[in-house]
Amino acid sequence: MADFKKTDFIKVSNCLKAIAHPIRIQIIEHLRKKEMNVTELIKATKVKQANLSQHLSQLRGKEIVNTRKEGNIVFYSLKKHEVTEIIDLMRKYVCKSK
Repeated sequence: MADFKKTDFIKVSNCLKAIAHPIRIQIIEHLRKKEMNVTELIKATKVKQANLSQHLSQLRGKEIVNTRKEGNIVFYSLKKHEVTEIIDLMRKYVCKSK
């Protein structure tokens, strides 16, 4: 095993927990393409605003997304693009044809 410390295991686990929800994966997939505001994310994901806000909060808390405010509008973008690589690998692993 590579030089993993206990704190590294915890960090990896917390990051995986942060992205381990279908709605959060969907948000990440949309933000992979471009920066979006809440209204755009609601339209794209078809998730209610309160629910979307909770998921965005989880992603912000783990520093996976950035926010930028323009007037009253908050824009979201990916801070850690590496999470898209994790999602791509998992998709290949679990969705491969037999």
